[in-house]
Amino acid sequence: MSNKEKKKGIKNLKFGYLYSLICGIIVIICMTLSSNFQYAKKVTFELDNWIIFLCGIAFYVLVFLISKVTQKITPKKLNIIMLIVSCLFAVLLFFVARSYSFTTDWDVRKILKNAEMIALGNKDRLENKYYSIYPNNILLTQLFSVAYKIADITKIGEGYDYLLAYQCALYAFTGYFVYKICTCIHNDNNMPIMVWLIYIILIGFSPWVIIPYSDATALFIVTLIAYCYSKLFQIPNGKKKKIYFSMMIFFSILGYYIKPQIVIFLIAVCIVFIFTRKKEIMNIKNIKNIKKYKDFIAILFITIVITVSSINIIKGMSGINIDKEKKFGISHFLMMGWNTDYGGVYADEDIWFSKSFDANTERRKANIETFKSRIKEMGVSGVKNLAIRKTLTNYNDGTFAFGQEGEFFLKEYKTGNKNFRKLFNNIYKPSGKYYSTFQLVMQIVWMGTLIFNILAINRENDEKIYTMQLSIIGLTIFETMFEARARYLFAYVPIYIILASTGFNNIYVLVKKAIRGKNKNESFTCNTNVL
Repeated sequence: MSNKEKKKGIKNLKFGYLYSLICGIIVIICMTLSSNFQYAKKVTFELDNWIIFLCGIAFYVLVFLISKVTQKITPKKLNIIMLIVSCLFAVLLFFVARSYSFTTDWDVRKILKNAEMIALGNKDRLENKYYSIYPNNILLTQLFSVAYKIADITKIGEGYDYLLAYQCALYAFTGYFVYKICTCIHNDNNMPIMVWLIYIILIGFSPWVIIPYSDATALFIVTLIAYCYSKLFQIPNGKKKKIYFSMMIFFSILGYYIKPQIVIFLIAVCIVFIFTRKKEIMNIKNIKNIKKYKDFIAILFITIVITVSSINIIKGMSGINIDKEKKFGISHFLMMGWNTDYGGVYADEDIWFSKSFDANTERRKANIETFKSRIKEMGVSGVKNLAIRKTLTNYNDGTFAFGQEGEFFLKEYKTGNKNFRKLFNNIYKPSGKYYSTFQLVMQIVWMGTLIFNILAINRENDEKIYTMQLSIIGLTIFETMFEARARYLFAYVPIYIILASTGFNNIYVLVKKAIRGKNKNESFTCNTNVL
């Protein structure tokens, strides 16, 4: 396929405009309706929404100006610096996290308890009923059991300490890969460093780091998938390209078994690929087209078989015995997503309803019938109202619903310095002196990110940008249709930040052109006066 045909195919992708429209609607909803609407997990802030949005824009400008100090550093040298900084940040984050860590309830407590049981060989005490309902957490539990096994062998620290170190490493190096993705999109140092700094503030120091769950792992995996995908455009056809392609497929499948939303990015990759090469794919009679992709098709199937087989073996080693008839399928989360009494979030009554059925077929049928009856009862205006409320639940919280899962704050770990623990408790706990300030700062950064996502017009018709935009469209539709929660956006925040940098860069280019044009006019006027 020629570059001309490929570019034409990319230009025909209209969802770039759809993305700006969706982000615009989200921002307008958050800006105008969050104060008046009642919605699940509502958070109130100390400043008016309009001021928060203006501060978000100002924040991006400030961070961009700070990032300009790296302008004269060569890309190779800067990459080494970022690697070193990421390692140091992981250590710093571990020190900070130990100073406010605590045990929590909900799914996390179950997973950590069972991970410890697996590590200690107490497989007869595993909670098989829980994993029968939520089998996607088996792989995560098996992964976490390694930390408890290390603690048991070394007799140094607790399993949670190793999990915390794991979490901190993931957060730190997610930032590094976000920086690397940006170097594949932007030609200077400014934007990649700006994106990294925003990531560090919004995610790097997020208190979610102390909660060992699928969110941190998903955060890292989504970013790795995006990185592997970006590298495919930089590397010419060869062995390296095939390795990155295989890694992209591997991490996508692995991610699906940890958090299903992760696979949305791979779906976006496939859709964009098909749209941009539509003529080539449709012309299946052309043997050249088949030969061109035969290696990648072979790699795709081999990677799928090896990855799925390996994951099933690892899950089997956990000793968890599940009843497949107890699994809550996607129909359950669809039904729960349209429970008006609970605002489309986790609903106890829906959990008990789904548990009342012994067979998957019966449960699925009942879930779908309940969903249909709820939609019918709500009508068009009711559906629109709940969709707005769910949008606010998903998007109007820069802390991503920290502290709003089950009985969140249980017992504090006796780790870290006492003075630092007091300071960080004041920042990260709802009863803390600075908690409202922390919430406000996170909201400012997050809203600034959403605003610049509106402006992420793909001027260069970059296939990577279109794929990221489509992945966010898919995620937004998913979270609107199914169970809502701000935390469910968390894994994709690096993608939001990268796209925000594209929007910011668009404005920066326009401003530069306007200034140059003004300077030319002033120069011309001056010469005329002299004449």
